[in-house]
Amino acid sequence: MKYGVLGASGFIGSAVVTGLIAEGNEVIPFGRDGATGGTVDVLVNCAGVTERHRANTARESLWDREQDILDRIYAIDCRHLIHISSIDAAVRPHSGYGQLKLRMEDVVSWTKETCTILRLPLVVGPELKKNVVFDLLTGASLWVTVTSTYNIIRTAQVVEAITQSALRPYNEMHNVTAYGCVSVNEMCDILGCALTMHGGYTERYAIACISPWGRLQVTTSAGNLQDFLKYDWKQP
Repeated sequence: MKYGVLGASGFIGSAVVTGLIAEGNEVIPFGRDGATGGTVDVLVNCAGVTERHRANTARESLWDREQDILDRIYAIDCRHLIHISSIDAAVRPHSGYGQLKLRMEDVVSWTKETCTILRLPLVVGPELKKNVVFDLLTGASLWVTVTSTYNIIRTAQVVEAITQSALRPYNEMHNVTAYGCVSVNEMCDILGCALTMHGGYTERYAIACISPWGRLQVTTSAGNLQDFLKYDWKQP
């Protein structure tokens, strides 16, 4: 199958490119230095605003960037679009970030004949460069409380969800999640690292876990974090 990956130079996008090529697919990267147009069977949009805290205080200032992504999607001809979104659209729909993601989901679903939306929680994998797990492993100060809880999956599970979506070119939406959540305190125990606090707001990402299409192997957040530390993490 011929895939196009928009946002191919980002953390998730680069992992998706690597994973799809490893499965024997033809992949065209649409990143900062990649192609800008073309024809593919399936377009995977991994591009998007990730500045959660800025979106919660100045959402509209980021919409121009999302509109630029939409323009790039329109420029690529495909029969099916797989749009990578955030679980914030489901668990925090009234936050600025959640509203930004919901708005993008609504607009992007009309850009192609069929569109699958995959909402992701906190993602870990090779070449991780930011999020609370990265901050803990590199000794950075956290802006969240120790009781903040997160649902965690690995990039390999994202690739699996994408390949399953490509086999079902329908208009669908799925939460790609793991069983259970892990608190910041529990992360420290699993990662074997010390905790440096800076702020004090609490994030909670608890959500029901259902295997999309009944085909994906569902793992636990704690197990995914352990596997990431064992197989993926390399100290920068």
